[in-house]
Amino acid sequence: YEKAQAAAEAAKTNLEPMMDRIDELRVDFMGVNSIFGPTAPEPAAAPNEVRLRIAGRTRSHEVAFKIGQEVELKIHDGPVGGGGIRSSVRPCLSMYSTLIPREQVAEEVSVEMQTA
Repeated sequence: YEKAQAAAEAAKTNLEPMMDRIDELRVDFMGVNSIFGPTAPEPAAAPNEVRLRIAGRTRSHEVAFKIGQEVELKIHDGPVGGGGIRSSVRPCLSMYSTLIPREQVAEEVSVEMQTA
């Protein structure tokens, strides 16, 4: 876990110059906080296994590619020395659920009929 934390910090430090072009950078320690994120409590004892996952969201394909490269470098050549790396750059489509006050929604019903 400590090695994964060190690798994550090193990756974030190296990505700092381009953080103005990264909309979101997520770091998860699978086996520790990958489900509950920052609200997960610190483990009472060192976990048996931890996998580091770093994901970034950006509008630039070039920056996304550099995020992947940085993660690969930190895991291969950094303090973790792990394997099984998977890196990809792909478009992201997401939804955001929200509540809109009823007064701001216009109600309209339209019925269209076709005849043969």
